[in-house]
Amino acid sequence: MELNYNKDLVKSLLKELILIEQSCQDIFENVEKIEFFVSKFHTKAPVYSSHTIPRYKELATGNFAIEVENRELAAIFEKIREDIVRNREAN
Repeated sequence: MELNYNKDLVKSLLKELILIEQSCQDIFENVEKIEFFVSKFHTKAPVYSSHTIPRYKELATGNFAIEVENRELAAIFEKIREDIVRNREAN
């Protein structure tokens, strides 16, 4: 029943389209029959990835003790602290 209603709707929309857009008259003027194919299989929607940089307010304060004897690790932790403080000021 629903498919029959949809067929009638598509037919009427094609007739309206012919009245609105004359270039469609040659294409849709002789449409007499419309068929639907119903399948139990569904196509998967394409996966879109966003390439935007997420913007959020920095919640960390950068107040932490650096208790490392290795100077290289201490420098890395200090850089992390500076990044946190800079991000917090930017927001």
